[in-house]
Amino acid sequence: GVVSLTTSTHFFPKSVERPLNQLYLVALEIPFGCTITAIDHVTRSGSITATYYIGSTAYTQGTAITSGSGSVTSTQATLTPSGANTVSAGQHLQVVFSSNSLAKGLEITAKYTRTIS
Repeated sequence: GVVSLTTSTHFFPKSVERPLNQLYLVALEIPFGCTITAIDHVTRSGSITATYYIGSTAYTQGTAITSGSGSVTSTQATLTPSGANTVSAGQHLQVVFSSNSLAKGLEITAKYTRTIS
């Protein structure tokens, strides 16, 4: 039989060796609509707070993803967005770091689903 694929799950990876307390782009001008379903993050050492946003202008902080904020440490954690997590084509996935405590080797994987038509 033929399998009809209507929804597909993928991810946006991002690495920041020495994150600063500022805005970074996780994904620049996403060319399709999608929904952010989970954000995994971890540091090699140290800790930092990460707040994730969806924005229309690359380096202008956008709208905060509901339940999209948390402490990033050397223990991998997953944030599960509960709202404001829909991306329109052309928007950007952003992260703002704060409260940096010697964070190094930060890795982010933002998982998303998109509908294939």
